[in-house]
Amino acid sequence: MELVVDYVNTERCGVSFGGNKYSIDLVSMDDSSSSSVIKNVYNYSKEISPAPALYLGPYSSGLTGALAPLTQANSQLLIAPGAASTSVFAGRDKAFGLFVKSSSYMETSMSMLGAAGAKTVAVMFEDASFTRGVCAAVPSLAQNNNMMIVNYTQIPAAPTQDEMENVAEHYKDINPDVVVACLYDAGCGEWVRAQRAKGWSAKAEVLTVCVGSQAFIDDVGSDANYFMTPTPWHQTLDVTDTVTGWKPMDFANKYQTVTSEIPTYHGAAGGGSVSLAVAAIEAANSLSPTALSTRIAAGGIDTLYGSLSFDSNGQNSAGALVLQNDAKGHVQIVYPPSFATGQLIYPMPGWLERDCLNGKNCSGHGTCNSDGSCLCNTGFKASGDSCLFNQCPAGSATAQDSSSGELCVTCTPGKYTVTAGQQFCQNCGMESYSDSSGAITCKTCPDHSRRIFDITNEDSILGTSRDQCTCKEGTVKNEDGVCLRCPSLATCLSGTTIPTLDIERGAWRVSNTSMDVLECPIEVACPGGPGASTQCNEGYQGILCASCEQNYFYHKDSNSCKVCGEPSIQSAAERVRASVVLSILFFLLMISFGGFLVTRFAPGLVQGPALDKLNAFSGWLLKLRKKSKMKLKCLMSFAQISANIAFNCSINFPPSVETMSNVFSIANIEIVPALGIPCWLKQFDYIDTMMSYTLGPIFVMVAIMGIFVINNSDTLFSLKNDEAAVVATSKFTKAQLKEMYLLPDEVEACFTRFELKGIRKTFAFFDRNGGGSIDVEETYDLVKTLIEREITLEDVRVMFKEAKGLGPKDEMENEEIDFRAFVDMTQRAREKDELVALSLLADEVEAEASRSNASGYIYAILFLSFLALPGTTTCIINFFKCREFKMPEGSTESYLYNDYTISCNSDQYKSYVGYAVFMIFVYPIGIPLIWSVMLYRSRHILKDVRAMKREAMFGEPRVGHLSFLVESYLPKFYYFEVLECVRRILLTSAISLADEDSAIAPIAGIIISLVFVFIFSELKPFKEPETSALGIILMYTITVIFLAALIVKSNTVSNDDPVFGALLMFTIFGGLTLGLAISIYGTDPFNATAKRVAAEKAAQLAALRTKVNSMWQVINGGSNKGEIERLACW
Repeated sequence: MELVVDYVNTERCGVSFGGNKYSIDLVSMDDSSSSSVIKNVYNYSKEISPAPALYLGPYSSGLTGALAPLTQANSQLLIAPGAASTSVFAGRDKAFGLFVKSSSYMETSMSMLGAAGAKTVAVMFEDASFTRGVCAAVPSLAQNNNMMIVNYTQIPAAPTQDEMENVAEHYKDINPDVVVACLYDAGCGEWVRAQRAKGWSAKAEVLTVCVGSQAFIDDVGSDANYFMTPTPWHQTLDVTDTVTGWKPMDFANKYQTVTSEIPTYHGAAGGGSVSLAVAAIEAANSLSPTALSTRIAAGGIDTLYGSLSFDSNGQNSAGALVLQNDAKGHVQIVYPPSFATGQLIYPMPGWLERDCLNGKNCSGHGTCNSDGSCLCNTGFKASGDSCLFNQCPAGSATAQDSSSGELCVTCTPGKYTVTAGQQFCQNCGMESYSDSSGAITCKTCPDHSRRIFDITNEDSILGTSRDQCTCKEGTVKNEDGVCLRCPSLATCLSGTTIPTLDIERGAWRVSNTSMDVLECPIEVACPGGPGASTQCNEGYQGILCASCEQNYFYHKDSNSCKVCGEPSIQSAAERVRASVVLSILFFLLMISFGGFLVTRFAPGLVQGPALDKLNAFSGWLLKLRKKSKMKLKCLMSFAQISANIAFNCSINFPPSVETMSNVFSIANIEIVPALGIPCWLKQFDYIDTMMSYTLGPIFVMVAIMGIFVINNSDTLFSLKNDEAAVVATSKFTKAQLKEMYLLPDEVEACFTRFELKGIRKTFAFFDRNGGGSIDVEETYDLVKTLIEREITLEDVRVMFKEAKGLGPKDEMENEEIDFRAFVDMTQRAREKDELVALSLLADEVEAEASRSNASGYIYAILFLSFLALPGTTTCIINFFKCREFKMPEGSTESYLYNDYTISCNSDQYKSYVGYAVFMIFVYPIGIPLIWSVMLYRSRHILKDVRAMKREAMFGEPRVGHLSFLVESYLPKFYYFEVLECVRRILLTSAISLADEDSAIAPIAGIIISLVFVFIFSELKPFKEPETSALGIILMYTITVIFLAALIVKSNTVSNDDPVFGALLMFTIFGGLTLGLAISIYGTDPFNATAKRVAAEKAAQLAALRTKVNSMWQVINGGSNKGEIERLACW
């Protein structure tokens, strides 16, 4: 206490509060360790002037318990450094105790010993308040830690050695694992001596005090070793006093300087109580007992005694540390682990073993047994507590010259002795070595190696180093001297090291320090050879020599790099492939859009017979498109998927199949290699390829939309029509219309608003289908009849088509009328003038014509997205496929799998990652999503059979732009093009993400193919059975190709096996031939079913004609409205 008080008064100039500093006056009063004296001392203290600010309680719970009621009654603050009993503080809000409460004092010790394996506990305590309270908690603590109390003994206060020996004799009989002795200082020495006198000690002994006390060591000497004590404090604690800035070790040094004694927790508790009081006064800025008690109760005040916090009773809430004297008598904290400075010694040695350890300790050549005898090392024999030399131990031999005083000589490197007592050290054998002195065995050379030495050179005869072990033929020595199996694609002779590894032609490694020998994708690029020979041949560069140098171009057919500009830069096969690609694309475009282009642009370019021929050609293209478009899509999907199987599965098919795959690759629009673009641009890498694959289709789509805008600018931007051209091409003149309607002003207005072509074609419909004799006036009368009798034009159109023997899907020649708009016109005409209705009709005809034109352009865009999706998606996904290589310096570098000139760790690559991610949302996610949205918005029409028939009759005004997506499928399966899109993405792109060394890709391909085979076989979504048969056969063929890929991947069959290649080609072409045959000739080649259906249809049409004739009579002159409605519904 005085140390802290002196520091505060001298170094800090006192305690600060209320804006002033006050010195501390520490008044010490003798209580004679008597509770009865406490009241007198307290009453006397009240007469001191000034009155005490607070009281620092006496030592022990009994004395403090006498003072606490007095201070509480007078609302005075009491800080007690030496009281552990809870009864002293309970119910007194101004009394605080620094000592660990007695009920928790042994808690950490019992937890530690329970965890160490102790099972039984004997308890002994002096008849005193503190000792009794501490030991009272031990039974419950033992139970909590799975230990059993075998004895619970009370002894007199200040026991004698005789009394202690009686207890020791009893404990020797019951032999508990742990003895808990709740004693004061004097009792500790008596208990230690009593145990030695009886020759017994427990595995662990816990004293309430003493350990850490110099008096205890002075009393019993080394017998104090291994005893342990719980304590609330130790000088090694890591905490800084708030008031003095001292750590416990600083306090201990100052204390020892002043007293020449090592401080115990008693002194630290006294100093800590002063620090606590000063910190509370300064924090509360007051001497009010209430304010001080409130601040102390809040806790968190760091003192040299520890960081102090208090429970609801005002007692220190911290647990006790556990101290133990080690074998050298040094005090160690052994629990809790966070504060530990040493390891718990459990069980502690018995007295005989201690005597051995404290004596000669077996002369350093053995260990002490529990009975005090020595267990000597090899070559020594026991003699009391000493180990004397007997013979030379293993690893040494008897000295031939003992003049130096050495009895044994250690075996030098390259020699050894297995057992003790050897006269000489032996040399290591041919397949072993010894690289250290004193070896008892020789180390075996690494597997597949042995020593090679020169018999004339003694140094080489002795195996002194692992480096002397040389690898046998078929193995290679690594940098650690280990002989490893020679890697594939390399040749290893005897003595081969990694730098001298001879790799085969067509193989490659990062450097001459690498063991990873890899197969080159371009065999002629890698020269192979031993050591540090050139890694790549001329024209090749990068990882695996898989990239062409500048001014070189990858020649796909020969799988090599060619010099740009050479005549052979493009083989005949490549030129043919490029021609085939362009020819097929032109053919597909003509089938898809030729008829539309002829109809749209021919009339303005040619007239007369030439126009008739073009119209005939247009009709032929339309018929060819209708017959072949479904089957062409199946074939395109097959080609797109099969062309990528070998690459996605990281295999090579037989050459014939590879050639076929190259041909099929035209379906993915792979014309970049054939065109030799890298030779044009010089620096054309995979990033440029990805850019061309992703942006190319987008540019083409934008161009198509631009053409549409230009060709429909008059409609889109309300451009004024050329009146003269309209009149010249119109059948009805202004004069005729004036005669018909007698409204010249409105007729003029009509001519300024729209083309008369729509009206002309509407009237011409009746002229064509009504027998060819209806003139203008008759047509107008018929229109009025329809209006008056509420018969729709749709009914008339159906009747006319049936009368001509046409089906609902058949098209009438030169029919380009918007019947729905015309019907709307007739309905409006009931309330408005007919000319106004015709004016509105012309607007709608013009708008529908624009939509019809847009449908053709949308068809082209959807067709292009269909073609581009698999190849572009594969290109994007492969941008994320990198391969790791171990670099010479030991690091790992990743390179793009499709272009080994691009590092996946480079800034260039990372800068395009975001672009590639965006394009994933544009292509593999965006295209199916856009298709789905387009289909979903028109789902009510697309899945309705009657609605689709009506759309077909009206020229598909509402769903014509979706024809590419739905034209192949039945109405209820209108969404199947999206499902087919998913299938193509999975089989051409998604499986390429699989590890190239695993068989996941072909297995996934087989599973996905079979799943879709099942779906298409069960649902049969195509309109034509022949198309369904073709699609299913091609799916089975793809499954077989994936199965072949799995066979090659598992090395079951070599990829250059001619029989395997022939069987695979037969399977592929067999599937194609069978599918095409069925799609052309159908499942009924003799057409018996078709003939039967035609006969039934003819009979039905004959009956329909009779009904139509009757209806026509009603329309022309009948007056029975009910009959008209009945016939119309029929």
